[in-house]
Amino acid sequence: MDEPKRRRGIKPHSSQADIVRQIADMYLRGKSLGGIANWLMDNGISAPKGGHVWHASTIDSVLRSPVHAGLLANDDGFIKGAHYDQLIYDPEVYYQILEQMKSRSRMPSATLGCPEALLAQVALCDECGSRLRVAPINKQYRAYYCGGQRLHGTRCESRPYVRGDLVESRLVREIEKVATDPELLALAAEEAAKLAKESSSAHDGESQKLRSELSDIERQWVDLGQALANGCVSPDMVSACDRSLQSRKRAIDVRLKQIESASHAQTTAAVTKRALDALRDFPRLWDAMEPEERRAVVGLVVESMRIGRVDHAIRVKVKVRLLGEIVFDLPVTQNSSRGRGNVQPAISLRQLAYLALTEDGYTDEQIAAQWDVSIGSTRDIRERALERLGASDPAEAVEKMRRELAEWRGILPLEGRFRKLNTSFSVLDIDETRVLKGMALGKTDKQLASGLAVPVTTMAGWRQRVREKLQSTTTQAAVAKAVSLGLLRSDDPSPVTLLRAYRKLASPVNAGRLAELGIVPPTNRQIECLRALADGLNVDQAARRMGIEAHSASVLRHRIWQVVGASNCAQALERVTEIGVLRWPAEDEETAG
Repeated sequence: MDEPKRRRGIKPHSSQADIVRQIADMYLRGKSLGGIANWLMDNGISAPKGGHVWHASTIDSVLRSPVHAGLLANDDGFIKGAHYDQLIYDPEVYYQILEQMKSRSRMPSATLGCPEALLAQVALCDECGSRLRVAPINKQYRAYYCGGQRLHGTRCESRPYVRGDLVESRLVREIEKVATDPELLALAAEEAAKLAKESSSAHDGESQKLRSELSDIERQWVDLGQALANGCVSPDMVSACDRSLQSRKRAIDVRLKQIESASHAQTTAAVTKRALDALRDFPRLWDAMEPEERRAVVGLVVESMRIGRVDHAIRVKVKVRLLGEIVFDLPVTQNSSRGRGNVQPAISLRQLAYLALTEDGYTDEQIAAQWDVSIGSTRDIRERALERLGASDPAEAVEKMRRELAEWRGILPLEGRFRKLNTSFSVLDIDETRVLKGMALGKTDKQLASGLAVPVTTMAGWRQRVREKLQSTTTQAAVAKAVSLGLLRSDDPSPVTLLRAYRKLASPVNAGRLAELGIVPPTNRQIECLRALADGLNVDQAARRMGIEAHSASVLRHRIWQVVGASNCAQALERVTEIGVLRWPAEDEETAG
């Protein structure tokens, strides 16, 4: 008799298993199939069948294979295979991958290739329901817009278009409000517990019903045996009934295994639990996240987000998971009526800025001078604003837009140009933020390049971009500007941090600690020089402020580091951190100079 055919299994190689886990992790963090393939080739990882070329289709096949999760495909879904003990990642991860693939199925390639687009997976058009595209990704501001494609036989007439940094920064602020409100977090926790209980009850009820059916099948087998012994039924009838009962029993066994695994589907309770954890950790971890991680967190916390057009504004409806809906309006930043039929474009930010200045008492001549444009251009902006609002004069237009002017004044181009928002992800990207923190430590391009594993020339370009974005000509000035803008936190190492530490060293309250450590407290002159460094001044500028020669200022600055036994700013920061100076009692501001 032939041996029964063994069930299909896997024997994962350790290096291949690591690669599969990396592919799954990158995909769940938002990386595209092509991006993963390029990363594998850049790192010299061989393809499954040899060679060095990876294709997006190969990545797709790896991700879709249930074998890596210890599962096998079945008519009713997936079941555990004989290789379940050798799984590479948990079945829950596999179901998350399938959900991601489903959600990305209508996501344009340009949208998927922009990891900084936080809302790429959740932003939908409020009219037609299609996913909003992201464009342009190579300009100063990206935007979310509806392509207006036909969907289920309908065509979008609204076609909303909103500037990315405006809607992203507003959404992050709304999530921060929720994440820092204890009452809202308590409500979210109650809702998560309720959903988990309902899900568990539903599974328990189904499991009990299936087990009851198994008991009925067992009783039917017993009855069939007794009937056959009594000669009430024929062997052929018993055989036919046995096949039917066996088929029912196999189907019930498969379903019971699926319920017992608790991973056959990504249940609502599991999603809400992860969303609750993400909300609790949001304020603490957001700044340290990569762009792809931020997009994944937003996709987890935000259940739905619909963007549409209303009179003179873009309306955003956000449903935060476990909580209610948040609705807010944003200004229209695209006046093109391309493809929108007879939809009248709303008033522009420049026209709103004109009304805001008019409300402040500016005349057309003063506005033209402030914007550095001709008086004719200013009057043309006024006429277009009045025409679109149906107003007879600027005062009537201001009255109609009073709420919008009060809410959006902070982002209007009152000086003739758009203001950059004070958010780290809209001013500096993730690489530039890392470079900024290295600059604050006084590291050279070579040291930064070594730490980030990039060429020195690339690092020099990043440093130059940081200085340009912060409108600074020197590293010291760029760091000082970043501190004033809030791009460096108070606990980030920088000359400002060192100044706080030296003020504590100069305080009489800490004289006993200094004596134990053998440190001579800094003089008022040294702290004055360090304050100039924290303000972003170079040696010449510091010398002029202090009324001394440039050579004397250079010597004085070098002696500042020697106070704590260091030779430069980076070593001094390490030294005061090692000693724990910032945890000492508060400094005496007057004594510190």
